Amino acid sequence: MNSVALSGTLTEDPELHEDGAEPVRCRMRLAVPRHARGGQHEPGVVYVAVTTFGLEALDCAERLCRGDRIGVTGRIEQDKHRTSEGWRVDHSVLIGQLDLPPETKKDEEEQ
Repeated sequence: MNSVALSGTLTEDPELHEDGAEPVRCRMRLAVPRHARGGQHEPGVVYVAVTTFGLEALDCAERLCRGDRIGVTGRIEQDKHRTSEGWRVDHSVLIGQLDLPPETKKDEEEQ
């Protein structure tokens, strides 16, 4: 089974990608607090790239910004590509379900 559930804080504004050949997508970087077995909090965070597609991607790019807290469920995806230094493997989460806060930082700024 390839399933992951995360909640954390956006470390930067979402990046919307519209290149015509693929569906519109929105990439975000999430800072997720570390937890040990048994739910004990550990110092530090894990940074995770997350991506959503279509109308949800447009909504994220419009409504979210750095510092917003979101929750995601999805699946881990691996991308392997060659660089000038050799092979590089990147992991990210493709979002299946996105939990947005009722009010985002952009919403607060508009009031």
